[in-house]
Amino acid sequence: MPHPPYTVTLSPGHPVSLWLSAGQVLRVLSGTAWITQSDDPQDHVLHAQQKLQVRGGRVVVEALSQAAPVQVQVVDAAGARNGATDPETAVARRAAARAALIWTPTHCRQGA
Repeated sequence: MPHPPYTVTLSPGHPVSLWLSAGQVLRVLSGTAWITQSDDPQDHVLHAQQKLQVRGGRVVVEALSQAAPVQVQVVDAAGARNGATDPETAVARRAAARAALIWTPTHCRQGA
């Protein structure tokens, strides 16, 4: 599996099995999806723009919408909080976060 965020397109009648890490988030971008995961007795039905933080392990996702394919996005927990919707946005946010960590000591002056 690729690193999050990535999008999976589901066709009706063709469930997809994913291996996800604890804390990753499934977000339904379009349609309705049925989701079940390891060690969770409850199944979940999510509609467009709803999300579920997974426990980790095997997650099975199936399209419930019959009219059109369903799109589900997998993001890490930070991406879900920041609303990242595509790889470019996530990369830009990580770069900005790294840049914010760069600092220059105040006691260093140019030419000193």
